[in-house]
Amino acid sequence: MINFPDSPAVNDVYTTGTPPLSWKWDGTKWVVSGAAAAGITQLTGDVTAGPGSGSVAATLAATAVTPGAYTNADITVDAKGRLTAAANGTAGGGGAAQVDTFTSSGTWTKPAGAKSVTVILYGGGGGGGAGLTGAAGSTRGGGPGGGGGACVTRTFLASHLGGTETVTVGGGGTAGGSSGANGTVGGNTSFGTRLVAYGGGRGAGGSTSLSTGGGGGGSASAGSTGGGGPAAGGLPQTSTSAIGSAGAGGSSSGTGGMSGEWGGGGGGAVLTAGGAGTAGGSSLYGGGGGGGGGSVPTTNTPAAGGAGGGVQTMSANAGPGGGGGAAATGSGGSGTPGADGDSTKGGSGGGGGGSNAGGAGGTGGAGGSHGGGGGGGGGGITFGAGGAGGAGAAYVITCF
Repeated sequence: MINFPDSPAVNDVYTTGTPPLSWKWDGTKWVVSGAAAAGITQLTGDVTAGPGSGSVAATLAATAVTPGAYTNADITVDAKGRLTAAANGTAGGGGAAQVDTFTSSGTWTKPAGAKSVTVILYGGGGGGGAGLTGAAGSTRGGGPGGGGGACVTRTFLASHLGGTETVTVGGGGTAGGSSGANGTVGGNTSFGTRLVAYGGGRGAGGSTSLSTGGGGGGSASAGSTGGGGPAAGGLPQTSTSAIGSAGAGGSSSGTGGMSGEWGGGGGGAVLTAGGAGTAGGSSLYGGGGGGGGGSVPTTNTPAAGGAGGGVQTMSANAGPGGGGGAAATGSGGSGTPGADGDSTKGGSGGGGGGSNAGGAGGTGGAGGSHGGGGGGGGGGITFGAGGAGGAGAAYVITCF
């Protein structure tokens, strides 16, 4: 409230306030006489308005940022809090992940902004042994199956990994390709020097006595090679008959390949006196073992090959992987190839080839990719070749 002077005369002037405002007495009332000091009439800079008086629209200065939606945006903010640059990013928050799949050897490069890295590796499956050639009336043993490759997985802090890591993918073991020839051990799959999934052991060649399948690969060593006695699974498993080991499933001596958890299943065996090949061992996460090939005893009675070991199961001495080939008097049936695996499971084992009393033994089925063991070939007048082991694989999952 303004306290005007008492009893003013006409045209008296009174100045008060900040900024100062002059009032004049017109004989009956005080009226504004002088204007206030000049106020803001125009805005310049980042926000512009005017010149003018009363209500004037203001305008925000434009930046170089293009209007629109951005994915995993990389942004720049200046000292005044303005967004001055924005671009779509290659990776961002909110649980984004990048998956790199390796089915052959290569180099992994750590992405910018990586927080954690999960690695899943599968070793290669062992190759199945070839059946034995022999005349009618002789014992012609089938080839045992190869062991399955191991599955190994681990999560790392991205900051503890190098900018690049070498990824080596193990190949499947080769099959026995001549009478009584051994298969070969499956290759190891590795992520730098930090993690290794070992390959399955080889299946021995067919003979006139007991032949055993290769041991399943483990997390610390490859499966043992099959031969005249039981083959142990790879370390940390050392037993020839353990089931459920975290290391690997061993191979059997006279029944079927044993089963593993993370390790590969053992390859199926071939019995001394002839007869059907036994089934490859299964694995919960690794590759299944290959089935043994069928044999022909001195009585010239042909026999079927054993089924390949399955995956995502721990049933001892049983499939269901690739089916075993049928027995024959004309031509032994070939073993069925094992099914391929993926990031959730290993490949199943190939079936063993059936034997043939009067002709060629059946060929063993190939192991499925992701470490399935190859099936053994059937015995006969002419040998049946073994099946190749399934190749390994690697998955590298980066979270941001």
